Amino acid sequence: MKLAFIGDLHIGHISFNQNVLQMMFDEIDSDREHYRILLMGDLLECATKSSIGAGIIETNLTVDAQIERAIELFRPYRDLIDGIVEGNHEARIYKMTGIDVTKLIAQALDVPYLRYTGVVKYTLGRIRYTVNMWHGSGGAGTIGNSFNKCIKMAEKTVSDVYAMGHTHKLGCTSRQFTIPKTVQVEEITQHFILTGSALDYDETYPDGMNLQRVSPGFPVATFKGSRREISVALKIYNGNH
Repeated sequence: MKLAFIGDLHIGHISFNQNVLQMMFDEIDSDREHYRILLMGDLLECATKSSIGAGIIETNLTVDAQIERAIELFRPYRDLIDGIVEGNHEARIYKMTGIDVTKLIAQALDVPYLRYTGVVKYTLGRIRYTVNMWHGSGGAGTIGNSFNKCIKMAEKTVSDVYAMGHTHKLGCTSRQFTIPKTVQVEEITQHFILTGSALDYDETYPDGMNLQRVSPGFPVATFKGSRREISVALKIYNGNH
């Protein structure tokens, strides 16, 4: 089974690069029977007059149109989507109006809405995998700080995979430890994934704040099924789609 983590699209922002998303869709279409999808939040830009940076000046779609566009893009893949969480950009609308735009998207696609965080279980043969997903929060200027936030997810839930968005960084690390059993010990590997984005860098607020340049793209985790083994590939968009 291959699991694609897709988030931080910021549909409606002038720097949303749909080619990055299409690259991921093409990967899924090439092996659709083996793919599943988790949506990591900030699918929409949801800028308001009080947003950080240029806000609504740098958008090209109303929030209503952003919702419609997200539904249109993901409708062909809704049978593969196992969960969606809210991002801080969608939360702007909820805080101002009480309207949960992520829930509206989930209902339109008929996919599980997990609000802030979720643990999704997959069973392949006799092996059960658990994936803990969270959009993320707060600042994380370096990739090290981003991983620290992701790794802290393990303080709340024991899972095989921890996936976090928000920072727009794309990466993966892992750690190993042992769990004592009655007779023997079990070796466990946990994977911590930063789930990337579909935003261009130049002339956007990360560029203006001189933040670290990141590569647009998304991660894909492959679960072997025949044994307790997980590998992670980073699908980086290089401009030659």
